[in-house]
Amino acid sequence: AANILLIGHLQRQFERSNMEKMQAETEEKLQETTESYRAKLYHDVLTGTYNRRYYEDIASRIVGPAGIALIDVDDFKICNDTYGHHAGDLALEAAANAIRSCIRNADLLIRYGGDEFLLILDDPAPGEINRIIQQVKTELSSGTGTTGLRILAAVGSAEGCGADIRSLVKKADAAMYSDKAKSKEGRS
Repeated sequence: AANILLIGHLQRQFERSNMEKMQAETEEKLQETTESYRAKLYHDVLTGTYNRRYYEDIASRIVGPAGIALIDVDDFKICNDTYGHHAGDLALEAAANAIRSCIRNADLLIRYGGDEFLLILDDPAPGEINRIIQQVKTELSSGTGTTGLRILAAVGSAEGCGADIRSLVKKADAAMYSDKAKSKEGRS
């Protein structure tokens, strides 16, 4: 009788162990699925950058020493209307890749709007935002990427220590429109 009780006890322990193992595996799969959905939720499919939702949910809450650059691809609508949406997609991909080649891994690149990218630099060194902007403009206009497209862009920037990201984005937006106006004057 003692052996039968021992066997029953061992069987229940074995079943409980299997249940715990299955529960742990299920939780692990759920975690992987959640991470996969989060990656899809916060990334732009076309450019591989973070998307506006990521900015709204996470990046806009950053407070600290930061540099912001707002980059607007010039004449994007004309490119789409003249050469088609595939050409526009190539231009956006080329722009994202060019910008990525100029920034650090710790910096955030966000597709902020249709043809606008938001760059958030964490704790930039003095003058670093201006150096990166010039490097980005040179890289975009050189056409040295995989597509060979030469892209012009208007860029505005703002910096702040302890400033809220949203206020820096507003300042960068105003500076970007000023750069856009200067570019149009230069082409006239």
